[in-house]
Amino acid sequence: MDLEASLSPILEVLVPPTLSDLALRSLIKELSFFLKSSSRSNAHLQSILQVYSSQTPGNEENIACWERLENLLKPLCTIRNIDEIIKYLSVFQSLVFQNLNSSPTSRHQRGNSFQIPTMGHNNYNNNISMTSPQQYDPNVSMNSPTRPQSLYAESFENLDRFSDRRSLPSIYRGYQQQQNRHINQSNNLNNGPLVSLKTLSDQYYRSMLPEEDILRYASYTLLATTSHMFPMDYNSIQIPSNIPNSISALLHLIFEAGLLYQNLNAMVNNYNMKDVSPIKKSLLLQLNKELQIYTGFINNLITSNACNSLKSLYMELFDSISTLRIYFKFMNQFDITLGDAFLSTFHSWRSHGDLLVRKIATQLFDCTLSIYIDYLGNWLVFERLENNYNEFFIIKNTDTQKTPLDSYKLIHEKIPYFIPKDVAKKIFIIGKTYSFLIDFCKDLQFSNNLSKKYTIIYKNIFEHYNSESYNTVLNKLFESIENQYNEIVKYTNLLLCHKFHYHKMILTLKNLLLMGRSDFLDLLANKAVDILNPPSVSIQEYKLTNCLQEAVQYSSIASLYLNKEDNNFIINGLDARVLDMGHGSIGWDIFTLDYNISPPLSLIINVNRENGKKEYLRIFNFLWRSKKNSFFYNNEMLRTTHILKMFKRLKLTNPLIKDVTKKIAKLGILRSRLQNFNLCLESFCQYYIVEKEFQILLQKLNISDEGSNPIQINKKLKTKNTRLIETSSIPILKPKKSIFADDHTSTSTYGHDAGFDGDHLNIEQLEEIHNNFLSNIRSHKLLIANSTTNIGTYSKKAYPITLIIILETLFQFINSYSQLNDISEKLLIQFNLLDPVDLNNLLTEFSKSSIEVTRYYKVFLNQSHVFERDLKADNDEELIKLGRQIR
Repeated sequence: MDLEASLSPILEVLVPPTLSDLALRSLIKELSFFLKSSSRSNAHLQSILQVYSSQTPGNEENIACWERLENLLKPLCTIRNIDEIIKYLSVFQSLVFQNLNSSPTSRHQRGNSFQIPTMGHNNYNNNISMTSPQQYDPNVSMNSPTRPQSLYAESFENLDRFSDRRSLPSIYRGYQQQQNRHINQSNNLNNGPLVSLKTLSDQYYRSMLPEEDILRYASYTLLATTSHMFPMDYNSIQIPSNIPNSISALLHLIFEAGLLYQNLNAMVNNYNMKDVSPIKKSLLLQLNKELQIYTGFINNLITSNACNSLKSLYMELFDSISTLRIYFKFMNQFDITLGDAFLSTFHSWRSHGDLLVRKIATQLFDCTLSIYIDYLGNWLVFERLENNYNEFFIIKNTDTQKTPLDSYKLIHEKIPYFIPKDVAKKIFIIGKTYSFLIDFCKDLQFSNNLSKKYTIIYKNIFEHYNSESYNTVLNKLFESIENQYNEIVKYTNLLLCHKFHYHKMILTLKNLLLMGRSDFLDLLANKAVDILNPPSVSIQEYKLTNCLQEAVQYSSIASLYLNKEDNNFIINGLDARVLDMGHGSIGWDIFTLDYNISPPLSLIINVNRENGKKEYLRIFNFLWRSKKNSFFYNNEMLRTTHILKMFKRLKLTNPLIKDVTKKIAKLGILRSRLQNFNLCLESFCQYYIVEKEFQILLQKLNISDEGSNPIQINKKLKTKNTRLIETSSIPILKPKKSIFADDHTSTSTYGHDAGFDGDHLNIEQLEEIHNNFLSNIRSHKLLIANSTTNIGTYSKKAYPITLIIILETLFQFINSYSQLNDISEKLLIQFNLLDPVDLNNLLTEFSKSSIEVTRYYKVFLNQSHVFERDLKADNDEELIKLGRQIR
């Protein structure tokens, strides 16, 4: 049981009623502390009671009360065990209440009837003798006394909820006196005049701190300075206990400003010693400025005596507290948030519904925007990304596999909210194009002039930032960026076209690597046939180069590229090479054309890149198989025609001659059917795949197809009974207007190029369009290998694999057919010589060769029949048409 709780009901009865409740509470606490201490003495007890007895009138009745209390407490000084003291007090408490309940006399009369026995430590459990008629009740247990409730309230504010608890003891502290006053109708002791509520409440606030002192010391706390009244530590302020709850609650709200000021000031000092980005440094400067304003505001508020109460002080501090809260929110995320993210947040809060938040966000946005504009300007006019602390939406690309054109990367997530996505993309292209012009095109003059021009423009825009509205400045900025983008992109297009012959390069790649010029490839095959027929190990590359030069000189390529204004710049990139296909390959299998492009064109036309070169190489190798077969089939067709003419000159009366010529003619029909299949396949790949995508490429690049073969994309591949393709006549070519103009004028004036009538394409768009062109060709069902959408329904194989197998069968057939023509030529000679011995041997070889040719033809029929069924079962209309043509 608590010692203080045991003392409270006894002192409520024994202490004179003239002692105030506040003094009574203090006496209870002090006596409790005294009884708990180890150094207890009668002299110390008397000194304590003397202090409180002096606060009551010195009449005989009060003196008797204090003496009784002293007699009660003196025996307790010799008891060392606190539990024994509590038992003693509990027994006495029960006796007191029994005596008071049995006696209806006044409180003072009851008090006088008690005789406090003198007890020692050894006999304190004996019965207590009382002179009152009411004797000790043996039914009351001394070992289990009941603990009374607290008889007083903690403060005046919560007095009402303790009224029920105070009702019982209060009857012994004045209620009986009031009853006697009403009965006797006389002025007895303590029957004074009526008093006000304030007078009654003052006794509870007598020891409370005055509000004037609180106001004076609060100014130190608001500036994060500790004081005697409000000791302050980091993130901690101690409020004294003798302050009412209402004022304490108000101080909690007011002192938030001091804690925020303390934290923000410590953050500023901490981050000023660290290496932070310029945007964050600007935020720290603005915060430091705001803290200085706050300090001046507090000093002025206190010295002017504008606040005479804590409520008025809180009203004056309300905006300052809100301001410090906003800054604290930002500074609490200072380490984990980049400056560009702060800038985007400030911009979004500019339209906040709270005017104070909007004002602060506008101030912070304005002070940090100037730093971000420096990042923007360095990129727009100097193509620099130094010292931006990763706070810009453009970064250096660290991927080593990327090309030089991809040395910079646009991070869409880091684009600030006030910059539209399309404008950010143009900003990225401007700096990237600067790098392209300076590093690869070596064009320093235009780049420097454009940088100087727009440096002045951007400087003029932001010099008027304070005098003009935010939206006006941004609109001017975005308009200038748009103009700079159009200007640099247009110049880059013109430079690529006229200085580096970009348009002609696109046409050349199609004419050479994608077999747009058939006469050139036919002539090349004819020149290199003796070189490509032997095995690959015996090929000498310099001989291939000589054949390539002759094919260029004697084909239509010469009229397009030789001795032109480019000084053979374009045609010099053409080269012939052989692939390493392993032992046993022949020259036809490993031969390919290559084209070497130097920067800057190699960056936007990905011929020399690893992936780009493979794309062109794969397309060429696939088309080369068909072109190779066409070359051999045409040669063997001419040989067969010549052999039959020579046989007709002989005497036809010989039955052997008739039999041989009849077999040659029949086998020629088989050859023509295979030749028709190869021609259909070659035409389909050239017109419906390559040429179709190439026309789309020209349309996107706005390039006229002058100098290339005029081809009708929608040309129908019709066949007659002979199943030969009906080729439509070539339309009449329109005259070139450029031949009537002066060569110098047409090439040096950038503003009159036919290829720039529409919108200009930037370097990324040029690269993307060309990449899409190659990807679309390679992704066709007949060319793409690794796909599940081009698996034949009947063959269960991909279309490219089936085509390669068929083309290889065609090549084997024409090889056997070539051997048949060789034997036929020998038979023709023997028929002229009339040598029966050699003639019989040749007839035997002729018969075997005919069987071999027929066997390959049967293999082809089976393969083509399955392939035809696969095409017809496909949902692609073009492939269905192809299936009809090869039937």
